[in-house]
Amino acid sequence: MAGLDPAGFTFKGTVKIWLRCDQPSDNVTLHINVLSVDKTSLRFYGDFSGYRAPVYTSWSEDKDRQFFILKLNSYTEVGKIYIVEMTYTSPLKDDLSGLYLSTYKRNGQPVYLATTQFQPTDARKVFPCFDEPAIKSTFNVTLVRPSNLTSLSNMPIIDNSTIFEEQGVTYVKDVYAQTKKMSTYLLAFIVSDFSYTQNTTKNGVLYRAWSRPEVVSSTKYSLDVGINILTYFEEFFNVSFPLPKQDMIAIPDFAAGAMENWGLITYRETAMLYTEGVSNEANKERVAIVVSHELAHQWFGDLVTPRWWDDLWLNEGFATFVEYLGVDHVHPEWNIFEKFALSELQDAFSFDGLVSSHPVYVPVGHPDEINEIFDSISYAKGGSIIRMMRHFLGYETFRKGMNLYLTKLQYSDAFHDDLWAALTEVI
Repeated sequence: MAGLDPAGFTFKGTVKIWLRCDQPSDNVTLHINVLSVDKTSLRFYGDFSGYRAPVYTSWSEDKDRQFFILKLNSYTEVGKIYIVEMTYTSPLKDDLSGLYLSTYKRNGQPVYLATTQFQPTDARKVFPCFDEPAIKSTFNVTLVRPSNLTSLSNMPIIDNSTIFEEQGVTYVKDVYAQTKKMSTYLLAFIVSDFSYTQNTTKNGVLYRAWSRPEVVSSTKYSLDVGINILTYFEEFFNVSFPLPKQDMIAIPDFAAGAMENWGLITYRETAMLYTEGVSNEANKERVAIVVSHELAHQWFGDLVTPRWWDDLWLNEGFATFVEYLGVDHVHPEWNIFEKFALSELQDAFSFDGLVSSHPVYVPVGHPDEINEIFDSISYAKGGSIIRMMRHFLGYETFRKGMNLYLTKLQYSDAFHDDLWAALTEVI
């Protein structure tokens, strides 16, 4: 990307989706938003022999519902495997969603990187997909980048090769290991010139902290805290971290505080960078809390995901409470739980007293409604409910319930009744 006119930035992709037919249908409906599909590249065919697959006869877009619909000339057959393929392009914008352009300055000159933010419904801005949390899949990611830059995704690179040269720029193809079964909103892709610090947990997980080269020394604290908390969570939940590596990266332009992409957590710089003797203690505490919150999501949200966004509190409530466990483990001298009542419980009471308040479980329909419930009810009230359960159940019973919930539903989705069932079973 270096040296190109930012106004002309675009990206191009090819997607190949394997589908198992569970019930007959004469159409395939995917999520898509702001992508320009090359209609000549559209293919639909069966991954089997001895059976004639339906042929797609037409396509249409429902822009309000962000659907891309392939109409077939006959019905699919239950149990068969089908494949949809297409190529597409899209502008690489600086709107902080989907795959977007982030910029910072070095010696007065702009430096560009591409990064992603998919939660809740912006994976469909980057590739056609079934963009709902309960529809999990494995993903095989390949990224093409200029040779002077580095790419990152959820899993480690297993192969790379130079593929072509264009206008004096050499391009490299990075092939990533297949992901675990996961939701689309947790995928992440980054192409940058960043540097990193690294270490390995005692259980063999490679842990790296990435940032602009100029501030990479400020990643040491978050790296040390992250390794410590990741190991602690494995022991507390008695569920191993399932990925071979954990990256976290500080992005110059980032809308949220952080995002729990599985194995590649993205942060606002102020939520990840800390310099001893320069940054203040409040900044140190914020970094520890945000790192702990996002690592909690690697289990609550990533390994086990709410079936639909109306149970967002299962994600954010758990992470809000568990973040305190992680911080208390690495900094017991802070007595961080003494702040819970003031920071979370009072916040929940204040918000819940408003006319605009809502239950922790709240129905949502259109994608535009989802962002509205990323609020104090889902986070602070949800976390307060989890804290209350930890107290009335007792420490060990609570731990056993969390372990059962995570092991029973790992790589799957959950409804809040599943949580009550797990807790009831261990009492």
